[in-house]
Amino acid sequence: MNAQPLRENRSIGPRSLNLAPRDAMILERVAVSSISLLE
Repeated sequence: MNAQPLRENRSIGPRSLNLAPRDAMILERVAVSSISLLE
């Protein structure tokens, strides 16, 4: 994963929905990992 600052995640708006496919895949992978940890 990239070590970029998470400042863009704090802002809620059209920019937060404009994710690159690579970022969307990373977020999906993190979500799946988090869900699997809760089970």
